[in-house]
Amino acid sequence: SRAGSVVGDNPSPVLQHRAMRALAFALVVLAGCGDDAPADFYATPRPLPVTPLGLPLRVEAIAPFAPGTEAFRLLYLSTGLRDEPVAVSALVGLPAGPAPAGGYDVVAWAHGTTGIADACAPSTGRRFNHDAYDVAPDVLAEGWAFVATDYEGLGTEGMHRYLVGDSEARSVLDSVRAVGQLPGVTLSRRAAFWGRSQGGHAVLFAGELAGSYAPELTVVGVLAGAPASDLLTAFGASAFLGGRSAAYNWCMGFSFADAYGLDVATLYDGDTLARVQAALEAGACLPELTALGLEFGGAGMDPLVLEDPGFRAFVDANSPGRRRQPAPVRIHQGLADADVPMAATALLVNALCAAGDEVEYVEYPGEDHPSSTALHEPEMVAFTRARFDGAPFVSTCP
Repeated sequence: SRAGSVVGDNPSPVLQHRAMRALAFALVVLAGCGDDAPADFYATPRPLPVTPLGLPLRVEAIAPFAPGTEAFRLLYLSTGLRDEPVAVSALVGLPAGPAPAGGYDVVAWAHGTTGIADACAPSTGRRFNHDAYDVAPDVLAEGWAFVATDYEGLGTEGMHRYLVGDSEARSVLDSVRAVGQLPGVTLSRRAAFWGRSQGGHAVLFAGELAGSYAPELTVVGVLAGAPASDLLTAFGASAFLGGRSAAYNWCMGFSFADAYGLDVATLYDGDTLARVQAALEAGACLPELTALGLEFGGAGMDPLVLEDPGFRAFVDANSPGRRRQPAPVRIHQGLADADVPMAATALLVNALCAAGDEVEYVEYPGEDHPSSTALHEPEMVAFTRARFDGAPFVSTCP
C-alpha cells in the first residue's frame, strides 16, 4: 500500500531535502517525549504534551499521491471530548514546487465510515471506496496542501469517536494546524473542508466549531457529500436492519457508549455483543461488520434503549445543524443513496437555511452513496477554487 512505503526510489533533491527535514523533525519531537516514547508509529508518546494543538508528534515520509508531490504519514496533538490531550493520525500531501508567497491554502478531507477498529484507519493504507488516495491528486494539482485525518481513536489509542461531532471537528481542525507546523511548510491559514458520509458529518461540525476552537483559521467553504445528519432516527432505524445498517449501528453504539460512559452490554443482546466484540478485536472494518450484519439480519439492539431520554439527548446532540457555519456550504447527494436517507439530508439543508447559512444543495439522480464524491470531484474543485478566489456564492436556499 502507499502508506506502507517510503518516498520513491529516485526522489528529486527537493523531495530528499524535505523528507530528511521531516525525519529530523520527527526525531527531535520523539526526543522530547521522554525515554518511554514507543517505537510504534500509532502509539501515543509519553508524556503527551498539552500544547500547541496540532503539534506534529511523528512524521514519516510515504510514497507521493501524485508525481512530483510529497506525502507523509503524521501523528499530531489534538484534544479529546473531555479536553484531554490525544494523539491523532493523518495523511498529508504537499504540492509540487514552492509554496506561493502567502503560503499554501489547504483542503482538509474527512473520510466516510471505515469502521472503529484501529486497522480501519485510512493512513495505514487500507482502501475504502472513494478515499484520500483518490482525492489527494486533484487537490494537489490545484496547488493546495492536503490533509486527511483518521479521527480520534482510529489507529490510535482509545475508542474511535464515531459520529461524535465535536471530537471529529477537533481532529479536522487540528490536522490543518499540524500541516502548518511541519518543517519548511507555510500555510496561508485559509482552509476548505471536504467530507463524505461520516466525513460530511465531521466537516459540518468542524465548520460549526472553527470560530471558537481554531479562530486563527479562515474557513472559506464546507463541502459535505451525503452527510450523516439525523442520528437519532438513523440509530433507531438501523437497530432493526441487517447488513451495512447493522454495521453502522454497532459503530455508533460502541462509540457512544464509550464516549458517554455507558455499558455497551446494556445496548445489545449477549450473542450479538460477543460476536461484534470478537470481530472488532480481530480488526474487522466496515466490510467485515457488514458481512456479520447480513448473517445476523439485525443489530441485536434492545429497542428500549431508544426510549431513554438521556441516551436520546446525547445521540441527538451529535446531529449537525445547531450552530452557524462560517462560510458557504455545498451539500450534494445521489437520489439512489441507500445509506443516508434523502429525507434526512433535506431536513438538514432546511435547518441550515433557516439558521441563515449560505447553502448550495444539489441532488444527482440515480447515484449511490459513494458517488456523492467519487463522481463529482470536478464540481468539488470548482466550488473550492471559487471560495479561495473570493467569487460570489449563489445559495439555493429559499
